[in-house]
Amino acid sequence: MLRKMIFISLALLSIVANAQTLWKSSRYGYTAEIPKGFNVQQIVGSNVDFKASSEESRSSITIGVKQISFDNRKYSIGDLIGDLPTYMKNWEAGAYEYFNTPQVLKYGKTTLSDATAIWFDYLTDNGLFYYKNYQVVKGNLLYTITFSCMYSKEPLNTPIWYRFKEQLKL
Repeated sequence: MLRKMIFISLALLSIVANAQTLWKSSRYGYTAEIPKGFNVQQIVGSNVDFKASSEESRSSITIGVKQISFDNRKYSIGDLIGDLPTYMKNWEAGAYEYFNTPQVLKYGKTTLSDATAIWFDYLTDNGLFYYKNYQVVKGNLLYTITFSCMYSKEPLNTPIWYRFKEQLKL
């Protein structure tokens, strides 16, 4: 019996120690788990709905939301962008307006919150910063989830970002 009590106590302690804080968007109703060590930040920009960052992992997570036309709400992100390689080539060319030396590393399609999504990884500032971006359409909203960090910190942040993506409920 004592052995069982110790096991249950350790299991509960593990759950509490790894507990994440649940955050809910008051404007759009989606929920996200704030990773351990991250703090919600003041948002900047008209389309940014969520931002959290971690000093320890030198990482940030942002969620931007844009309303799309009523007619386009029946389409997935893949339908809206067309050919993914062409979209990525055009994205990289346009990104020069906002970033120093943007370079798309890889891209593809996945599922995010039960919807088809596109993702792409890119570098800026001659490889100094690493970004992972997801775009998904739910209803008449386009969600853009962006993870960023120093390039050298990417291996540390990838598991955190993956868990965030998997727990996100749009």
